[in-house]
Amino acid sequence: METRSVVSYTAIIQGCNTNGRAELALEYYSALRADKTIQADACTYTCVLVACGSVMAIKLGREIHQLAKHKGLLKNDPVLGSSLVSFYGKCGDVDSAQEAFDECRARDNTGLWNSLIQAYTLQGRSIEALERFYSMTQEEGCKADDVSFVSVLNACSHGGLVGKGRLLLDEMPKQYGVKPRLEHYVCLIDMLGR
Repeated sequence: METRSVVSYTAIIQGCNTNGRAELALEYYSALRADKTIQADACTYTCVLVACGSVMAIKLGREIHQLAKHKGLLKNDPVLGSSLVSFYGKCGDVDSAQEAFDECRARDNTGLWNSLIQAYTLQGRSIEALERFYSMTQEEGCKADDVSFVSVLNACSHGGLVGKGRLLLDEMPKQYGVKPRLEHYVCLIDMLGR
């Protein structure tokens, strides 16, 4: 690469992620860090956290969390916040996922909430995933989307909450204005088959 910049490094890191090459993405991040003339930005950290979650690079992910926090990037960047919450969820650290969520101020961002709900779901904490869903929709007034319902229906499925899952599926179009799609019915089939 002739001209190196934070944009070119970030694009390569994202390309590696897209093609299932998380280890290579982290190598490019190491090269970026070694180049003292280039500073990573929120977009870079977002992409690196995706790679960290793919290979369970918890130490590097925590380091990026601290860097982002120190630079004040988490306060106003819900995409970075969502990536951080997802990273911790994939690594099995729901408490850190919740802490990262709490550090973000963009509580009106559905993607950020979806990441938190998914983190609880991935770790089998179905009741807490449902509690976060209701906090999102009722207390914070954030609009649920189709991804929200995939996460919460998976939580119901894995938690044996068949009645609650069926009720949520029924309420989707009526109460939340979200038309059920194929993936929601797949969750229902999984729920009924357990």
